[in-house]
Amino acid sequence: MNTDRRFFSALIGTFFIALILTQGAFAFEVKGGEKYVLPEDEVINDDLLVAAGEVTIDGIVKGDVLAAGGNIEINGNVDGDIIAAGGNVKISGDTKKSAYIASGNVDISGRVTRNLLLASGTLVMTDESAVGKDALIASGNSEIYGDVAGNLLSSGSDVVIGGDVEGDVDITSDNAPRILSSARIGGDVNYTSANDIIIENNVSVQGTVTKKLPDQRTAFEVFTDKLMGFLSILLVGIIVIRLLPETTRNVCNNMKKSLVLSGVYGIAGLVVVPILAVILMITGVGMPIGLIALAVYITAIYVAKIFASVFIGKYMLSSSGTETSTLGMMLVSGLILFEMAEFMPPLDIVFTSFSLIFAFGAMLITMREMSVNLRKKKMI
Repeated sequence: MNTDRRFFSALIGTFFIALILTQGAFAFEVKGGEKYVLPEDEVINDDLLVAAGEVTIDGIVKGDVLAAGGNIEINGNVDGDIIAAGGNVKISGDTKKSAYIASGNVDISGRVTRNLLLASGTLVMTDESAVGKDALIASGNSEIYGDVAGNLLSSGSDVVIGGDVEGDVDITSDNAPRILSSARIGGDVNYTSANDIIIENNVSVQGTVTKKLPDQRTAFEVFTDKLMGFLSILLVGIIVIRLLPETTRNVCNNMKKSLVLSGVYGIAGLVVVPILAVILMITGVGMPIGLIALAVYITAIYVAKIFASVFIGKYMLSSSGTETSTLGMMLVSGLILFEMAEFMPPLDIVFTSFSLIFAFGAMLITMREMSVNLRKKKMI
């Protein structure tokens, strides 16, 4: 999995982790295993968080839409961001901000005013769709017939472009990527594939077309890839600690209080959660809940590295005599140590194990504590 795809998935997932840990701060409706429908003539003047087997939004939402379910259909207009995760996602309405989508199958015929970040198994963007800025797509099979006003970055097995792209196009594809005659490219076309790109007649490409084989990477490019990976998780980490400063401190405090208890929770969570998610999906009835549980599980493992970095960074800074309560400095210090550990095989195993087991366990303990507090306050 390349750096860009890791970044897209992590960024989308981070929003969901933030929502799960701070759900008391939002207006939300949860209809697990049932249908949720927002009628066409209804307006919600706040953010909407909904989880259900079937989600249909025909009305207007003045804030953000945050939806999780087996099948999600957004036909109404949204004034904020659209954040959706599910088995199937269909968006025909317009959003005035950005769209962040993680799904098995995605169909988009609406307009996204800002950016589109998407990870899916299949994607179809109809010729009625449009993205106002950049589109960053990681999908097994992508058919992009809509227009993109900025840059388009797409990776997957098959990539087909049939719309106009004002900026550059960057493609990573297992099979030969295709640019149809209906397309117009305003910038360069850079693609990485073992196969030659197929550009149909009458396609206007204003820039140059450059091919790179998948295994053709210079030392500089390897370094750049590492740097982008570091900057990607740093960006996600900054979002997490800015959105969840208290949660970050609570997770670190739980690790400090008892590494043994955090380890027990971590091992149990790493083993039990995926088994339960698979069982739920096998039953059919629990498919939406199983998919959500699996998505949260994968995201939590990624975010655990961020909390582990803050914890390790705090310890390192205090050991060197640097007194600071700045989460950002702790995060950067910890991430640098993680990157350095990759070049020392025994140490990288220790760091990875710490992140997977202890930080993940401390996250579960913190989520349990927050759930208890919210119940006491009768917020859930």
